[in-house]
Formats: sequence, structure tokens, C-alpha cells
Amino acid sequence: MRIFQSEFNEPLSELTMPRLVAKSIRLITRDVALVGAAKTQYGSVFFFRSVPVLFILKKEETNWKIAAVRILDASERPHP
Repeated sequence: MRIFQSEFNEPLSELTMPRLVAKSIRLITRDVALVGAAKTQYGSVFFFRSVPVLFILKKEETNWKIAAVRILDASERPHP
């Protein structure tokens, strides 16, 4: 996804590749879920960087698909 494109692939980068880590999953209905996650990276200049992300998933038949993504700022962190 382009929204998670990072500078980790630049020459002489000191950042790890970003990872998405799910923090909470809340079923709203049987076929809609909210997933609170974080895009995390590690580096030598800063030890740890985390950006909160909210996913809305919709179940289609037997598969869950991403319906929407929102990158949050610190004041909008999803509650567990």
C-alpha cells in the first residue's frame, strides 16, 4: 500500500521495514469489524516509532476484506 511507503528503502537507511501490528479487534456486527493497529518501525536514531491505524473490515462470504483505512494521530488512538 502506498500509504505505508517509507524511507526504509532509501540508500543507507537506518530504519527497519514498517510492520502492521493489530492491537485490538472489535466486532461491530457479524460481518463488520474495527481493527485498531499500529505501523511500527525501529531505527538507530530513534528506538521505536509507532503510528496508529484504524481498519474497517467487511466479511464477504468466508473472507474478511479491508473496506476502509484511516491513519490516526495521537489524539485519535482507538480504545481497546
